[in-house]
Amino acid sequence: MLRIPGLLLIMLGLGVLLAGAGTLASAPAEATNHAFELWVADQGTDKLHVYDGTTLRQIAELTVDADGVPASSRPHMLVFSPEKEYLYVANVGSPANTNNVLVVRARDRRVVATLPAGPQAHAAIPSADGGRVIVANIAANDLTEINANVSREQWSVGRRLPAHGVRPICPAYNKQGDKIYITNGGTAATGGNLVIANATDGSIIKRYDDFGREACGVANSLDGQKVFTNVGFHANNPGHQNDRVMIWHSGTGNLLAEVKTQGVDAHGLQLTPDGRQAWVVNRQSGSILIIDAGSHAQLGMIQNIGDKIDLIEFSPDGTRAFVTMRGEAVTGDAHALTGTTPGVAVIDVASRRVVQRLNLPGDPHGLAVRPVADTAAGPAVPLALPRTGDPASLESALAGLLAGVLLLLTGARLAWRRSS
Repeated sequence: MLRIPGLLLIMLGLGVLLAGAGTLASAPAEATNHAFELWVADQGTDKLHVYDGTTLRQIAELTVDADGVPASSRPHMLVFSPEKEYLYVANVGSPANTNNVLVVRARDRRVVATLPAGPQAHAAIPSADGGRVIVANIAANDLTEINANVSREQWSVGRRLPAHGVRPICPAYNKQGDKIYITNGGTAATGGNLVIANATDGSIIKRYDDFGREACGVANSLDGQKVFTNVGFHANNPGHQNDRVMIWHSGTGNLLAEVKTQGVDAHGLQLTPDGRQAWVVNRQSGSILIIDAGSHAQLGMIQNIGDKIDLIEFSPDGTRAFVTMRGEAVTGDAHALTGTTPGVAVIDVASRRVVQRLNLPGDPHGLAVRPVADTAAGPAVPLALPRTGDPASLESALAGLLAGVLLLLTGARLAWRRSS
């Protein structure tokens, strides 16, 4: 016969067990409304890696290769459309007229368009209104313009325009959309230059030949009044041409200022989200120069970021900067730079210190950031199960479950003894 003390212990155990389970079930789930996502292209593996911007945990991985041959497309640069809904991926390794530019719908991370362009498509950069995308075809010395109707999810290949130079690197429309600023990297036979072209017919408005080889980045100021460009390092450049930022009046094309980067091989160039600063990545010296975007004064340097650093992006709130580190691979790289660990360096903007490094295989290069209001659609390829709840809440819930089990066992044992 079952005695009262044993029954009480069993009932108490059930209560504690249910309470613990309830606590576990009601523990707050990890937020699905992340502040932003960080996308990184690994051109050594034909992969795009997507990170939760808050936790910096990888939440998805996409294969962007369209021909089935590993590491043949080499996704090089990533740029989001102005509304941050679509990602333009330039595949620098793809042969001409193949999968040179991919369009990825960000919300479900699916390729929605595959667009042919010229050989060695290096960068695909949209206009401020999103209606056009300009692509640098390095090996053809020209540009491909893509017509974009984002609202209908339609893209079509438009004109081929001359680069008016050799090895176009990063063409970009000015914010007004009436001009294209083109950095041409040049060769041993032909030096690099900056060309300002008419966006209507592609004709030259201005051309600056005292630019140097390894011309690289183009970035518009937040107010659209200035265009920032930079030139890296080449041994054959006259000293004054190496490692400098040149700032232009967007409308007239006149040179406003020139700033030496205080490092070696200036490459990545990006303005902070508030538009107040320009950050310039020096690849070989592993440093970043910070420039006041208004006065053009040098505000400081960040040293020892990593070896073989390359491009830079900021979190939407401007509190963190992300810099790719190329590692040992030289895929798509004209320079025999040294490196050891591929990945992404995370910099706290306020303190100007590297606070974390994300390790990646292959050859990370391009990266892009998008604010995220809702990720309910979930990752296309989840890489880890989501964690739920607060660690303290989970510990309390598990402790409650264990206590309930112990009470049940004790009560059952006591009841059995007294009934026998």
